[in-house]
Amino acid sequence: MKARNATVLFLLFPVVMAFASGRALAAEGDRIAEILVVRWGTYVSRDKYTEAIYADQIREKIFEATGGFSKRAAISQVLLDMQEAKILFRYRYSEQPVGPGRVRLLVEVEENIEVRSVKLIGLKAMDAERLMSVIHTRVGQPLSLPTIHQDARRIESLYHEEGYLFVSVSAPVEGHKNGVVLFVVEEGPLVRVRRVGFIGNYHFSDKKLMSLMNTKRRKLFGLLAKGVYSENILKEDLERIAKFYRSEGYLNVVVGIGKIEYNESRTDMYITIYIEEHELFHVGKIHFRGVRYFTEDEIKSRLRLKEKAPFKVSDYVSDLATIKKMYAAMAYIDAVVGETAENPTIVYHKDEPIVDLYFNITENREVYVGNIYVRGNTYTQDKVIRRELSFAPGEKFSMSEIEASRARLARLGGYQDRYFQDVTIRIAPKKEERVEDGRRVRDVHVEVKESESFGRIRFGAAISSNEGVLGDVSLIRPNFDIADLPKDLRDMFVDRTAFLGAGQYFSISAQPGTESSRYSVNFSEPYLFGTPTSMGLSLFMWDRERESFDEDRQGFNMGLGRRLPKRYSIGLNFRIEQVDIDNVDFWSPGDVKDVEGSNSLVALRMSLTKDTRKIDRFFKPYGGYRSFASIEPIFGDFELVRFAFGSTRYRTIYEDDAGYKHIIKLEGEVGFITGDSPIYERFFLGGANNLRGFDYRGVGPMQRGDPVGGDTTLYGSVEYSFPVAGDSIRGVLFFDFGTVNEDTADFGNMRASAGFGIRIFSPQIPIPIALDFGFPIRADDDDDEEVVSFTIGTNF
Repeated sequence: MKARNATVLFLLFPVVMAFASGRALAAEGDRIAEILVVRWGTYVSRDKYTEAIYADQIREKIFEATGGFSKRAAISQVLLDMQEAKILFRYRYSEQPVGPGRVRLLVEVEENIEVRSVKLIGLKAMDAERLMSVIHTRVGQPLSLPTIHQDARRIESLYHEEGYLFVSVSAPVEGHKNGVVLFVVEEGPLVRVRRVGFIGNYHFSDKKLMSLMNTKRRKLFGLLAKGVYSENILKEDLERIAKFYRSEGYLNVVVGIGKIEYNESRTDMYITIYIEEHELFHVGKIHFRGVRYFTEDEIKSRLRLKEKAPFKVSDYVSDLATIKKMYAAMAYIDAVVGETAENPTIVYHKDEPIVDLYFNITENREVYVGNIYVRGNTYTQDKVIRRELSFAPGEKFSMSEIEASRARLARLGGYQDRYFQDVTIRIAPKKEERVEDGRRVRDVHVEVKESESFGRIRFGAAISSNEGVLGDVSLIRPNFDIADLPKDLRDMFVDRTAFLGAGQYFSISAQPGTESSRYSVNFSEPYLFGTPTSMGLSLFMWDRERESFDEDRQGFNMGLGRRLPKRYSIGLNFRIEQVDIDNVDFWSPGDVKDVEGSNSLVALRMSLTKDTRKIDRFFKPYGGYRSFASIEPIFGDFELVRFAFGSTRYRTIYEDDAGYKHIIKLEGEVGFITGDSPIYERFFLGGANNLRGFDYRGVGPMQRGDPVGGDTTLYGSVEYSFPVAGDSIRGVLFFDFGTVNEDTADFGNMRASAGFGIRIFSPQIPIPIALDFGFPIRADDDDDEEVVSFTIGTNF
């Protein structure tokens, strides 16, 4: 009996396995009970798949070719014909038995349907052209359902950017057989952020936290802020707030979205951000490991972090960089400041919010400058570049001098006429280091990319509350070489490579204006005979309409300057001028009538200057100072001596995460004259350049209502500038004070003003704009006041 049962099981086993596999017993000639035509890779089960677009056509062709019976050669030929007709990209099929002599045919295909048109309907707020620019489905390309699905999401994303958060985009498949792709858009309401609130922020105000965010509530009808919501931008805002808290010492801060709510019409959004500040961490002990060159007290004195003070991550990062710079300035360019697994930099106390700091320093050895190679200067002579380098072969490396040299090279020619688009000073890597005379030596590579052209013809205009409107037609040739004569006309006018490469400057300028006009020819040589001596020559003529007379000047200037160690320089300026005072009104002051007609003068100005200013890529000082003292004897129809002393200091008091600086500027100047001074050589105050809030030359002694200037002056200013839109738009707050007196310093007669302003400068449109609103807070009855002062297109 057992043997018989075993025999039956043996015979039934193939049948059971065949039904389990669902296909092994399907035979040629079985009747086709059903044909499933599905998109490639979508079949999961009999009830879960995506039908192919050409499913009906494929079923029909297979039934025609097979008569409803399984004929594999015929089925393969049908699918192959459709593939060759480029209807199908690829295919595969299988047979599944569904009963005795009956099979289900499963055909998987990837279709080639050419897109014949793409349409969008339901658009009200958005332009179809803009939406079409973001979708990838194109007429003439194969139709792809995944691409269409992604395009729908792209359209929704574009709507989200404009504030349509509830938009819905669908793409019905009905038209796909004919190659028609239709996107149906349901825009929904326009949503604007109306309020952003905070809870749990006990140590920083809502205003401060809002300043860190790019998500803004709608302001002034969308002119100041559109109030558009973006989920990704809000996530970045939350991380930025958390980073700010950590930088201020709240290391365990938690920042998240409390809730987002809408009004009934879903047009207004209200965002609440929750903050768990937790405790403020303080610095415990500060330790140093590996210090030999400096003393610990020397390093501590340079650090922002102090023991028992709040532990600010931003200060910690700054201190790491400070220590690195201290060593790099003293030739230890390989010094390493950081932590190791065995010696962590930050050690947290277990039961209290205190951290001990361990600055682990590996000083390594001093490195000396080897050869200096200059690359990339096709037209600019090597000497023009090398003379700006404040380091030389055989000297110890100083990264501060390398950076200062790079900055000087980048500034050559000024902002609009830069010699180089890019300047890089690269120290050879450690693997290329060599030993010479027992010293570790590395070469330096100075790599420049020259500007596409040197020189320009400038057509422009400027307007100022001081000088009215000025036209400008100028021929400017920076990086001039007076000895580089043209070889032919092409060299002069086509290639424009003549008179080029020596670092000199040449210009011819004509600036006719409504109130003043200027004409000049200028030449300067910054390194006369290869020495650190500069020379400038100028022929000029200008005229100016004064209050009750005209002032015309013609003359010649020659200046010599010599750079000295420690950023000092001396200057000697010789000028010869003829000053014509004409068109004098009948009621003009007596000081004007005293000089009516032609006047001549010869002057020799001697000066001593120290300039340590740090200047950024916009040629804006952000640190250091410039101080000067000068004496100028003047001879001719009048004899006098002018003395002047002044200093301007800059300090960056804060730098944000983007690198934009908040800068304090302190300026002061004193001047006095001895001898018989004519009106055209006296001191004046007031206007856009000094003592804002008062009219141009509106402060000081007056005669018959006209300013006549004075022999003594004192002027000072405190100005705070800050970024509004990066460095392209900056705001200023200022306090100016000063006085001009006839012949004695009467500081009790001081004037003062305060106000605010804006500075606009764009690299794309290099026309500087300065607009100030000054309000006198101490004035004399005779002073002329002017609330608004401005300059457009001139230096400020």
